Amino acid sequence: MKIIDGFFGFIIILFLFTACSNSSDDNRLLIGGKDYFKIDPVNESQIIITPEIHKTYKAITDDFDSLSIPLHKVIKGNNYDIFIGLPINITTKQLKDLLFTQDNQSQKSFSKSGENYIYRMLSDDNVSGRKYVLTLISSDSILTAKLYNEDYTGNKIEFSK
Repeated sequence: MKIIDGFFGFIIILFLFTACSNSSDDNRLLIGGKDYFKIDPVNESQIIITPEIHKTYKAITDDFDSLSIPLHKVIKGNNYDIFIGLPINITTKQLKDLLFTQDNQSQKSFSKSGENYIYRMLSDDNVSGRKYVLTLISSDSILTAKLYNEDYTGNKIEFSK
């Protein structure tokens, strides 16, 4: 009987190992439903939201405190962080009008807060209505401007169909 238990235990462990090591999803982070954030596996990883990280997010979102955009996920990159916020009870038009006064059409902005340079973008799915506010911060102005000009976060969200 112990041989059978050992064999089934081995099979279960083997199954769990292969199920959890799906390499095709190593560069995608589930962010809601079946929506994913595409991660650069060499330079980016998800980090835990600590009180310090939440304090940083609050500081860079104080300008639009009237909006409800709670912090959902944080990605640590090479000399930058990306905060993923979930807008609640607000339309895309309201978000555009309040967040993107510089460039309402492309739904992105570039600004400075303290020592940080901020590249913010709205990613929304016209079909489902789901939306995310991506905020990239870095103390490196050249890097932030480069990522802004490349529309770096523009294709990071993969909406499920």
